[in-house]
Amino acid sequence: MSSEIIMYLGFALAAYSVIGNDVIQTLGTFLSSNEKRPWYVLWAFAGSILLITLVYGWYNNHPQRLIHIDGYCEIKTDNQELHGLYLSFKQLTQKDATGKTSAPKFLSEPEKADKDEAVTLMLNVYKRAILPTQLSQYTALSDTIKATASQPMRLDLEFKGQTIHVELPSEQIRDVSYGRLDQYSFPSRMSWWYLLPPLVLLFLTRWGIPVSTTFLILTFFNPKNLGNMAFKSGLGYLIAFGIAILFYGLIASQFEKHFLKKRLEGSSKKRWTAFQWTSTGFLWTQWLIQDFANIYVYLPRQVSLFELLATAVGMLVFLAYIFYSRGGVIQRIVKVKTNTADIRSATFIDLMFGVLLLCFKEMNKIPMSTTWVFLGLLAGREYVLRLKFQGKTIDNGLQEESEGTRASVGLLSAVHVMVLKDLAKALLGLAVSIGLVYLIKFISSI
Repeated sequence: MSSEIIMYLGFALAAYSVIGNDVIQTLGTFLSSNEKRPWYVLWAFAGSILLITLVYGWYNNHPQRLIHIDGYCEIKTDNQELHGLYLSFKQLTQKDATGKTSAPKFLSEPEKADKDEAVTLMLNVYKRAILPTQLSQYTALSDTIKATASQPMRLDLEFKGQTIHVELPSEQIRDVSYGRLDQYSFPSRMSWWYLLPPLVLLFLTRWGIPVSTTFLILTFFNPKNLGNMAFKSGLGYLIAFGIAILFYGLIASQFEKHFLKKRLEGSSKKRWTAFQWTSTGFLWTQWLIQDFANIYVYLPRQVSLFELLATAVGMLVFLAYIFYSRGGVIQRIVKVKTNTADIRSATFIDLMFGVLLLCFKEMNKIPMSTTWVFLGLLAGREYVLRLKFQGKTIDNGLQEESEGTRASVGLLSAVHVMVLKDLAKALLGLAVSIGLVYLIKFISSI
């Protein structure tokens, strides 16, 4: 199977599995509270937002980046002795090199580079050879040496007793990931095992397990970034849990009691429907900005207009199936929570989740598990509601049997099992991600 076929097949599998697993975080309450509406109306709403967010990111995000292979950058200079050689960077702390091999951060943000102040870097010079397996092999020709960058994309270094000026090869790319794939180099060749993460994700989704697609897929392309992703995701769970406790404990629990008792109808229902669709649209955009990276990691970072349109059509088809099946097995995660089918409750959940994702998006460009934030938010909300209303059956005055005439709130003791079960499923995704990385290292070494 050729590398190109694996690349596009990997994208298709990732798109379907990511949308099938993660979309319920953002659209689960939307589906629950709009069950009586035709699925294609809901799909048209969500699909149009997906298309706008994707095209906007592609059109407006075109940073200047290094052209590199496997993290190695080819030397461009008039010196014939250096042709065919490559550089590998190690970023400096105040005292010494951090040891992280990656492109200097300032190179992807030229506007932050001060031309009057040189930036000091540590790098190595390598020779590249293509093995019979079509994989690249890099052989170091120097010990770690210092270089200075007085301008973006230009380095001055000492090599073999000569002062060399190197112009780094760069390009302006159309980036649909909103910068979240900066630390994820596109592999020079894809082997069949790159299909394992989305296949495993499909299997777990089939069983209704809301694992983190960020851990499962992105860890595969850069295992070294797992620690940063895990820390940010764990922090996201705790912050979402704490904010939900405060918000529902101090403010929203009384609203929820009112929602449980009073039926939504007439002009009030129309207003809340508009509020909920607006909050869902806001949340959906924030989720897409975070999770496009999990899908487009399988494609070259430079996405052409044809690839953009073709992949957009594919994702819209997958999204249509999710809406047609009303969320599938994963939707149970949302349905078992208290009163999530109420449009007013769904509005609060979507708005809080969207604001949290926006804050984490602005924090830094490190990808994170939106699943963990979502589960933390639902867990905090459920604890407060059951603590205040546990075991109570509240008359809400409904007359239609299909909608129910009384709203029941479960016992607090049942929340512990529910929360731990959801958290265990999320941790399973992290464990599977780590296991897959070591499995592939073993397979590739055979």
